[in-house]
Amino acid sequence: MRLRSVAGLLVLAATLGAGALVATLVPAAAASARSRLASTARLEGQFQMTGQVTVARHVLGEYAGEIVTRTWTFTPLCPAGPCRRVALTRQRAAGTDQLVLHLTGVNRYEGKGRFYAPLRCGPRTVATGQSVPFTIRVKVTATGGADGVSIATRVRATYVNRKRTNLTRCVAPPAHDAAVYHGGLVL
Repeated sequence: MRLRSVAGLLVLAATLGAGALVATLVPAAAASARSRLASTARLEGQFQMTGQVTVARHVLGEYAGEIVTRTWTFTPLCPAGPCRRVALTRQRAAGTDQLVLHLTGVNRYEGKGRFYAPLRCGPRTVATGQSVPFTIRVKVTATGGADGVSIATRVRATYVNRKRTNLTRCVAPPAHDAAVYHGGLVL
């Protein structure tokens, strides 16, 4: 039973009594939560991702429009079915990131991480000269599967770093970057 207004709830409560109203609404809410999770595909496996840098302001060796190919590996943190938390290991130009993604909606995940990047300071480059906090958002765009189990086969993702923190004594211009990705399951 779907109710569209507070007035409808009040009429139903007056008609059925408060106990009947609660008995009607609680199972409906639980069923709705189960159906949202059931319609989410299991995000697992290795994905070959193609990305395009959309913003690269004062980021050493990176430019807007650059196309990159990366491998992202998703590891569910539950034994079966869709998980509320999925570990992501992703390649980047100078290393690997590991973070946990959290289910935020049907077939949507989000996680935050941090890595350290080089920064030029005078005549030298400091390998860990800046701290780079970032957010990754992933959306499952295609699924497949067998035996009633839905598996993610294609995804889209965004990477956003809004501000880098200079960890050196040198003065550096504000830097940030962002990229969009898409890719498919390979393993």
